[in-house]
Amino acid sequence: MVIETRKTATGTEYWDTEKQAAQFEVFDEGKPDLTDMKLHELLAYAKAKGLVIPKGTTKRADVIKFIEVND
Repeated sequence: MVIETRKTATGTEYWDTEKQAAQFEVFDEGKPDLTDMKLHELLAYAKAKGLVIPKGTTKRADVIKFIEVND
């Protein structure tokens, strides 16, 4: 079961109870402002885009840079 947890300026976040994982659906209004997103939102956004963040990347700024370069 997928439950909507909240809406943000860039999309909607859901919780998948079967997979025990967050999902992020991005609004189709162009590119979001990544600097307004929290780390867990950035990770969910990257996952929704099919990007795999390298394991050692834990800083928000590094995640933003990775997404910008690879998106």
